[in-house]
Amino acid sequence: MKKLICSMFCFLLAACGGGGASNEQPPAPSPVVVQSNKLIDNPVDENATFAQFKQHQVEIDLKALSLTGNNIYIKVYVDAEQTLYLGKLPSQEVFSIHVPNNVETIKYDIFSDFEHDTQLSGEVSL
Repeated sequence: MKKLICSMFCFLLAACGGGGASNEQPPAPSPVVVQSNKLIDNPVDENATFAQFKQHQVEIDLKALSLTGNNIYIKVYVDAEQTLYLGKLPSQEVFSIHVPNNVETIKYDIFSDFEHDTQLSGEVSL
């Protein structure tokens, strides 16, 4: 009896079919246009800029500095965590520095290798 019920159930299931199948094929996907990643293949406007930094002229009166050390250094920074330059002070009074575009004010400290010289600090608005 079990075999008869199982065979009838299988027959009914097979007669049911998959249903909903049609002879139409789904539309083919449109071809993807691959664009080149070469700069020469992707022109930009003539007035486009890609600069993340601006160059600014900074003027410091070196004659007014009363530092007696042999080597004079400068630290240019935005805040305590973002130092833009740390090195010897250039010998010319006007020097240029590259600053991120979003910075409007930079700070500087000038000091020497002589331990009794005081540190000079200042701020420049750009």
